[in-house]
Amino acid sequence: KTILDDPGPFSSHLHFYLWQLRDRPDLVAGMLEAIKKNTCSDEKVLYRLAAAGLLKELPDNQCALRCGLYESYFRKTLNA
Repeated sequence: KTILDDPGPFSSHLHFYLWQLRDRPDLVAGMLEAIKKNTCSDEKVLYRLAAAGLLKELPDNQCALRCGLYESYFRKTLNA
């Protein structure tokens, strides 16, 4: 089992963020774009995701998920 399959110490934290995204297709689209292309073309979405601590902004209009755990979890749960 991995952290993605196990209801371990981070599961409620990860589920909280997933719950926050569920009714926001714009934020889901931004997460998918960040996962697949390391960019987020909508500045407002990028700001919201970065302010939430999910993304980090990088030089040259690039971005990335804040940590490997977020990337693995959201890649799986958002079917990226």
